[in-house]
Amino acid sequence: MLRFLAETLDAYLVTTAAGKGLLPEGHPANLGASLPYPETRRLLADADVVLAVGTELAETDLFDSLELPLSGSLIRIDLDSAKLADHYPAHCPLWGDAQHSLQALAAALTPALTGRAGWRSRSGPAARVRAAIEARFDGPTRARRAALGAIRAALPADAVVCSDMTQIAYLGHYAFPVDQPGLWLHPSGYGTLGYALPAAIGAKLAAPSRAVLALAGDFGVQFTANELMTAVEAGISLPVVVWNNSALGQIRDDMLGVVARNPDFGLLARACGAAGVRVHGGGALEEAVRAALLAPGPTLIEAVAGDFD
Repeated sequence: MLRFLAETLDAYLVTTAAGKGLLPEGHPANLGASLPYPETRRLLADADVVLAVGTELAETDLFDSLELPLSGSLIRIDLDSAKLADHYPAHCPLWGDAQHSLQALAAALTPALTGRAGWRSRSGPAARVRAAIEARFDGPTRARRAALGAIRAALPADAVVCSDMTQIAYLGHYAFPVDQPGLWLHPSGYGTLGYALPAAIGAKLAAPSRAVLALAGDFGVQFTANELMTAVEAGISLPVVVWNNSALGQIRDDMLGVVARNPDFGLLARACGAAGVRVHGGGALEEAVRAALLAPGPTLIEAVAGDFD
């Protein structure tokens, strides 16, 4: 239904991290989870109408800003009536279930739009906006993107990625492509260091035939590293990619210096009964993830950030 509305209204679709995959990544309307970037914020600021469906428009979706620049009319659809008049009060509030409300809107639009097909906009396809976003990526961001690309290349299209509170995952909200909803799981808003590994174990136990990967930072994985033994006991094939930048990187960059000693992750994994490897560069990371998907138990893959520059 979102695709129908985007195409009939010639509208861009912007999602939160939780909404990744609602449109195929390559659809010309899909800007993905790009709310943190000024290019998308300018589009919102210039829009005559913004339709916000089932979203709090929360600070954690914006990442580095407290408020979206909205100047046009705001239509909000939400099951929580309080959201319709919070810090983004709607000009047109619609209290209801997102799916049923969108179906009703689509039914109302259909008679007036008979014969129209495809998607077009004077602003150009989403790929043009994405190219402008990515042209400003600095070296560390490009390094993280290279690692995400290697992981994506190694995984089947329907694989589930459980990500932690780590800079590579924050970029992954936007830069890790998925074409179905429910494939990128992240503790948005909660700041839950250590989420990735236990969440990935749960996802794998719930769907044993599906590829599942945990993506964590070097400090975040240490919050729940003992769960490696749970994965070993369960005998599940589970790649656990640890992005090692030798710091709590986001805290270091935004607030204060948090740089301390890491353990030897390979030895830590083997002490728990799991496999442990250290990789340098995208090719080696892709190969290690592919091998881990076939292993009889979990594999901790330490990706050294400095080698992806």
